Amino acid sequence: MKVGTLASSGRAAALGRWFWRAFVDTSGRIGTGQFQARLAVTLFGLAVLAVALFLNFEGNKTMIQGPKHWFYYVELPLWLVASGLILQPMARRFHDLNQSGLNAIWLLVGLVLGAVVRAHIDMSPGSVLWSAYPADLHDWPLFVIANLPFLGAFALLLWPGSKGPNRYGPQPPVR
Repeated sequence: MKVGTLASSGRAAALGRWFWRAFVDTSGRIGTGQFQARLAVTLFGLAVLAVALFLNFEGNKTMIQGPKHWFYYVELPLWLVASGLILQPMARRFHDLNQSGLNAIWLLVGLVLGAVVRAHIDMSPGSVLWSAYPADLHDWPLFVIANLPFLGAFALLLWPGSKGPNRYGPQPPVR
């Protein structure tokens, strides 16, 4: 191996450690600012991916024949990708609240199941994919229950972490 290559210089190992800490390792804590930044980057990337998928499927009318097909071919896979990307910072955010990181899995399951339920509720006309409210009155309780996990996710964005060190590590720096 040549001297100065990526592997011989130790940069590959440093890159691997950075990747592990940034995307896999759930130990430690992150504050609201860092969590909001990670969520914003993830959502921006998913928005770009969704636009690319929409433009790709635009001419293929046999693939998407309505909101439910759009959901299963485009939206649900994007939800699953987002879940994978945001699981680690959510676990660390729960640690900042002095809670178990396993709560992140339960919250993600609720978010994905809520999206599936909302895709099957008969929504009122007015939007290409789905509107903000159900068309029939009997769908409202299910709609409210399906959206409850979003309140938990919103709380993670704003709720202040525990002051000082806790059982998951020292208080994260304010950024």
